[in-house]
Amino acid sequence: MAQYQPWLDTSTDPTIQLLVPNNRLDNLSLPNPLVTVSNFDTQIKEGNSPVDTSLVNVTNLKTLQTMESYLSLSCGLKILQSANPFKAISKSLFVDNSGIEIANLDALYNFSQTRGGLLAPLSPDPIVYCLLGGAPGGVGQYMQYRLPNSFGYAMSLTSEQGGRPWDHNHLDKRVLRITDGEDGTGDLISNADWMAHWIKNDATISGNVTPAKLRKDNLGVDIVIGLAYLDRTDDLSRERDNFKLLVAQSLTALQVLWPDGTMILKCVGANTRATADLIIILSRHFEKVNMMQPLTMDPSSDKFYLICQKFVKQPIVDSTVNLLREIHEKQRLGHSVAKLLMVPSPETDLSIKHYNNLFLQRRLLVLQIVKDVILLIENGQKEQAQKVLNKFVPRFNLYKTSIFWNLPS
Repeated sequence: MAQYQPWLDTSTDPTIQLLVPNNRLDNLSLPNPLVTVSNFDTQIKEGNSPVDTSLVNVTNLKTLQTMESYLSLSCGLKILQSANPFKAISKSLFVDNSGIEIANLDALYNFSQTRGGLLAPLSPDPIVYCLLGGAPGGVGQYMQYRLPNSFGYAMSLTSEQGGRPWDHNHLDKRVLRITDGEDGTGDLISNADWMAHWIKNDATISGNVTPAKLRKDNLGVDIVIGLAYLDRTDDLSRERDNFKLLVAQSLTALQVLWPDGTMILKCVGANTRATADLIIILSRHFEKVNMMQPLTMDPSSDKFYLICQKFVKQPIVDSTVNLLREIHEKQRLGHSVAKLLMVPSPETDLSIKHYNNLFLQRRLLVLQIVKDVILLIENGQKEQAQKVLNKFVPRFNLYKTSIFWNLPS
């Protein structure tokens, strides 16, 4: 039977310690950033990128795949939802769960640069941000709450293309310029360079506040947040599809970020050589890079956030942009990419593998609980099934965490 303690051990989010009675908020410490390298040679190799054994425990990955069928059962989904009570907070505050996830990350990494603490949770700074994906708008809601003097740009796949529509009732469109791109699809994969050019040259914010006035015509952004909207039936297909989007998001981000800026990308796995190589390439342009699966994320999810802070805008950025553009064009022509580096970085691979395995162990744990409970229910042992849930599913202190994250009550 699944155990309670491993849930704490397998989380990379220190706020999970709020599960422990009487734990103090100031005892929380962040996990170590990725070990990265700055010197490497790039070489694009075409072909499918399989799961790389140097990046993940393949045996555990196969075990996980045999257990995921339990999530297709309606009772399995209900059990899983009970393991993430932050869904309830999210629905009361934001139009989708991404808002609470970004609030969680901001509490840990302070990318909004909010300095007021509990008594002054909002920042008066005129932060400029860019949302690549993000409809219906939970992240936009959070940014407008935390940074009331901020303004931003956004693009997300239109509903005609299979995306979700923006919830305009919960967003202040006067300070958020939303575009569907040059081709009207909202698809960043076909509008990556266009989006960067639009932000730097053509976009304006209605009203008196404009990027030009605040940044003396040096148009760009402080924060780029890229959210995954691609979905398939298995982990490997999702990661390969998401890789195309990560390349497009990175291509836009590196062209519009100001020095010391932050890039946050929602990734779907890092089990292939192509994804790991992309992380290595991006990391040399930031002082600190972290992989994080926040407490508020679905514990069975294969997604995580790549948090890149303190952008260093050196001349070498241009060569990375050109490389990303070349990868991007190959993929738009239907070519797959297997790897990007001539020689992998063993140090970074070990660092990525460490977090991959922690994410994987957390998923295995929650799926084991779901499986055990379903089997008990099928055998007529509903009372025992409830006891398992009560004992092994974490009970979060929602009040304490909402205070820690400076969220509206």
